[in-house]
Amino acid sequence: MSSPKKAATPSRFLREVVTSWIGALGGILSIVFTVSAFYVSNRTQRALYVVLAFAAVLWAAYSAWSRTFDELEAELAKHTNPILRGEIEELYISVYSPEQLQGSDICDIVVLLKVVLYNDSECSTTTRAYGLTVKDADGTHNANYLGEAENCLIELGRPYQDSSGELIGSKTERPNDLLTDTAIRPIVRGVHRVGWLRFKVLGMNPASAETGLYCLTAIDSFGINHDVVCKDRPPLGKGTSVHNLNA
Repeated sequence: MSSPKKAATPSRFLREVVTSWIGALGGILSIVFTVSAFYVSNRTQRALYVVLAFAAVLWAAYSAWSRTFDELEAELAKHTNPILRGEIEELYISVYSPEQLQGSDICDIVVLLKVVLYNDSECSTTTRAYGLTVKDADGTHNANYLGEAENCLIELGRPYQDSSGELIGSKTERPNDLLTDTAIRPIVRGVHRVGWLRFKVLGMNPASAETGLYCLTAIDSFGINHDVVCKDRPPLGKGTSVHNLNA
């Protein structure tokens, strides 16, 4: 892709002027008017020819500037599309329907992801939707977006019982839904966004969900699809906290 600065160099602008000058008959007319100005004796008529010749050149210059400016804007637009990236910080796994596990290790599972999202470009954007696929030894599993992450309760820390049997150290958090947030408030460069996304992964072993390769995508307000968590690098590393609620 060419640099946007290359779209409006002085030499290119002059070429555009000459092209417009000739293409719109401005060149022929300005030459006729200029030559005519030298052969007429009437000062008023000579001045008129000079003005018309100058106007033809100005028209060619304006046409060239307009065309070059439009091309520059189109080139700049290519370089200012949003670039969304992110990381999965936490992952909660649970069985969607426990009855599916009777006599089988395969079932639909619910995953709740805590995602950090940021914009790597100067073009701010909202989001229309999020998608998820999970890869394991059995293949690629598609997921349906469930939403309503804000209706979940997340337990923070591991509670323990004191001598009187009272649970200590257990706290719950009601997460914010990332799509609800980013669908309204634009994601801008330099300000990361944190939120939760809830999906139902179809036909997967809950145990392999802990080590699966998660591919999270986002569709921005321009309709561009972004690999928020890239396919070529596992997101679930040392920085990701995994909670299997079925274990």
